[in-house]
Amino acid sequence: QIANHLPGTFSVQSGPCTVSADGACFFSPNYPANYDNSQSCTIAVNQAAKLAVGQFYVEEGYDMMYVNGAAYSGQNSGPDGEAVAAGTSISWSSDGSVTRCGFAICGVAHDTHGGSGAVRLVGGSSPLE
Repeated sequence: QIANHLPGTFSVQSGPCTVSADGACFFSPNYPANYDNSQSCTIAVNQAAKLAVGQFYVEEGYDMMYVNGAAYSGQNSGPDGEAVAAGTSISWSSDGSVTRCGFAICGVAHDTHGGSGAVRLVGGSSPLE
C-alpha cells in the first residue's frame, strides 16, 4: 500500500490491464504473475497525479510503457515520479516473445504536505517552508 494514493485516478480504457477497486492503482495483465505475449492496454488518467511505481519489470527494449510521450522498459523504477494530467492516457504493449511480471503503479497527490513525512527537500530551500 502506497501512502497518499488517490482513489479514482485510473480506469482501463482498453485491453487486459487491471485497476484496483478504488481506482488508485493500475497493474499489468495477470499481475503479479507474468503478462502474456502480444498484449496491449491503455489506462485513462481521470485526475492529475504523480506516478508512484511499486514494481516495474518489462522486457527491456521490446515491451514498452508510454507516459507523456516517453518510453519505459526494463527492470527499474519506470515512470516513477512522472506527473500525469487528467484526460491523458498511459499505454503499454508487449511483443511476441519473453514476458515478465509487469507493473504495479499508483497515483499519489502532487502536494503531500500534511505531516506525512513524504516530502523531502534535496539541496536548496523552499519558499513554502
